[in-house]
Amino acid sequence: MFNSFRNFCLYIIDFLFPSFCINCGAVISYKDACLCGSCIKKIELLHNKCEICSGELYGNRCIICESRKIYFDKNITIAAYSGIIKEILHNYKFNKRKRLYKHIVIFALEEIIQYKDLIDVVTCVPINRKKKAERGFNQSEVIARELAKNIQKAYHPFLREKHNYKTQRKLGYRDRFLNILGRYAVKNPDLNRKYIKGKKIIIIDDVFTTGATINECARILKSFGADRVYSLTIARADIKRVDKFSI
Repeated sequence: MFNSFRNFCLYIIDFLFPSFCINCGAVISYKDACLCGSCIKKIELLHNKCEICSGELYGNRCIICESRKIYFDKNITIAAYSGIIKEILHNYKFNKRKRLYKHIVIFALEEIIQYKDLIDVVTCVPINRKKKAERGFNQSEVIARELAKNIQKAYHPFLREKHNYKTQRKLGYRDRFLNILGRYAVKNPDLNRKYIKGKKIIIIDDVFTTGATINECARILKSFGADRVYSLTIARADIKRVDKFSI
């Protein structure tokens, strides 16, 4: 009875308010959450990646890990920030297509499930109150909470973002590492220290570019006694800059 009523409601919604795929524009049902099955099948997972940070390899060189102190123990990235994945994340994050998180969580679960036993707590990269109010939600938090539920782990928002920092998207390779310093802090440090100490924590974020954000969050968590810090990012974006090999 409930399923019949639900299907009837979906039929009415689709009739009155037709939905379209955010990538190809095909007519879809509301239950398809903004993305058609054909486009989902075209998404390619990331292959050419560093085993530690998932950064792009140039021969056997990883420009993210090379000559840099890495605080996270492993970053897992699902796909390149291009094509359909780019459309998904852009619409999810900036065009208020929040229901796209359902597809993102499915991709993420396929990657994270093999590391389930290595994780005690799930957290995410925070955004400050102003950005959250403008966007309506923290895109990484929605994914992190849903992932935690699916792998039956606790979710805890350990970190907060301070105000008056430039967005990383608008900065070049070098400036991203300078801009990130001091940007994050542990919320309620006296209380959260006991929940962080000795724990294996995974941080969820949407896009991994230089690794500066994840690395700074991992540094802070380890300074509070975290045993291991992993991260899962949905997409890898590459900054094509001459100076990236010299850092």
